[in-house]
Amino acid sequence: MDENSLESSLNYSFKNQKLLEEAMHHPSYAKTTKGINRKAFERLEFLGDRVLGLVISKTLFLKNPRSPEGELVERYNHLVKGETLAKIASNLNLMEYLRYGRLLKGNAKQLQTIQADATEALLGAVFLDGGFKAAEPVILSLWAPYIESAAKVDNPKSTVQEWAQKAGYDIPVYTLLQRDGPDHNPCFEVKVEVGNEMKCAGQGQSKKQAEIKAAELFVKQFIENKT
Repeated sequence: MDENSLESSLNYSFKNQKLLEEAMHHPSYAKTTKGINRKAFERLEFLGDRVLGLVISKTLFLKNPRSPEGELVERYNHLVKGETLAKIASNLNLMEYLRYGRLLKGNAKQLQTIQADATEALLGAVFLDGGFKAAEPVILSLWAPYIESAAKVDNPKSTVQEWAQKAGYDIPVYTLLQRDGPDHNPCFEVKVEVGNEMKCAGQGQSKKQAEIKAAELFVKQFIENKT
């Protein structure tokens, strides 16, 4: 394994190279190397998951001082989900360094899960090697583009709120206009209003869906048309 290339991608040099090697050993690889005492990355994965969670939580909390808990949770879940972790692994070309058993090769879905787990293990190794001061900048660097795009791509309500704040308006107000239909197939209509002058209404099978639809329409009508 060319540790130097991976360390260069991380912009971090390990003092203890054994931690890096352990982070790149999937349990299936340890089982296929009989007679050799190899540690697999599960324990580092457990640690890295917690370190990642703390860094992302702290970052979202500080970057979004006016966002309610629900919106922070949505962004957090997007940033730490397996799909995002697998993208980070792909950016690092992690599969070039990862050691895993032959039986796992060719299974695309399983390999994506392995990539996500290995990314967390790698973060756990950085934390053990250099502490939180080392792990935080590594995570922020790797996740920077995803942190910046999370609100706009996955949460139109956050997009509306951030736009309103920057434009000097109060927080957008969502009002339930009506609820129609039977209990098994309801239809909610919600209005979003900014500055008592910009309004959009959306419909959905739940209040939350209607709020998101209203926000999507607001983005198209008032934000995209002005940019």
